[in-house]
Amino acid sequence: MHRFVTTAALVLVVALAASACQSHSEDNSAPAASSGRGTSPSPQRHIAPATGLTGRIVYSSVEGDLWIVEADGSNRRQLTDSGAGVDYSPTWSPDGKRIAFRTTRGESPPGVDPSNIFIINTDGSGERQLTPARGEAVGGLFPAWSPDGRSIAYSNGSGINLIRPDGSGRQQLGVPGECSVWSPDGSKLMFCSNGINRGEGVDNWDVFVMDADGSHVRRLTRHVAQDYPGAWSPDGTQIAFFSRRDGYGDVYVMDADGSNVRRVTNEPGAQAVDAWIPDGRLVIGSAQEGVEGPPDWFVMGPDGSGRASLPQLEQAMEPIAWLP
Repeated sequence: MHRFVTTAALVLVVALAASACQSHSEDNSAPAASSGRGTSPSPQRHIAPATGLTGRIVYSSVEGDLWIVEADGSNRRQLTDSGAGVDYSPTWSPDGKRIAFRTTRGESPPGVDPSNIFIINTDGSGERQLTPARGEAVGGLFPAWSPDGRSIAYSNGSGINLIRPDGSGRQQLGVPGECSVWSPDGSKLMFCSNGINRGEGVDNWDVFVMDADGSHVRRLTRHVAQDYPGAWSPDGTQIAFFSRRDGYGDVYVMDADGSNVRRVTNEPGAQAVDAWIPDGRLVIGSAQEGVEGPPDWFVMGPDGSGRASLPQLEQAMEPIAWLP
């Protein structure tokens, strides 16, 4: 029996951040539930489809299973069968042969809602639980596969960790954060961190960056609104992120050192960025308040130009993972 995921478009960023970026890094829930109010369509449904797309996409369906599709919409196939659980928040290995993902399935300590990291081959074989079922390493949020393929970053109650794809060599970085995103060259991790975890006494999320070994932590945003990481530009010189500083939630871009912040989207509802693809376009999910089901997806330039829809993702819940 499937558990249907009713993550509303209005909470696409909550699915990205708040559902796993709780102030003590211990949220073990499935994606947030829909409010179920209203059915007004998003304006993204009325723009022309994007062309010239390459790569592969993995996403979680409304039913909670993972699916793979070519970026042009061809060769769609189901990858996982979540049963009564929910599989979501996927990340590609750089060679495209495996996917790590967060799931409510797997072994967990008694009385704890499961949130584990699994790995599966892209042909559907070899599925296994990566995070241990016992001890301080138990559970996992936001897996992120390193560009060199050697490590997977994830978060749990001890903060940000690294682990090898075979489950060995777990390393605690000693940093209270979540939502890890590797820089294109693998030298840095962008992440979100809550003020309460940092001892500041303020329940607010900001964007940080650090070296891949956990050293040289730098704060990039300082705003009373909620800021969450999105994606690095392909050359690593810019960062796209989500912020509520000007309303319900929009996409912003800044230089990789936190300077030169500029707003990219200015739409009703919430917009969150999931990828920055090699041709320079941002991949964005658009959520309209009160609308049931998946967000609408589109691409656009970091300057706000060239908006085009992604109808091949009409069943995709947020977040997705795009393999160039």
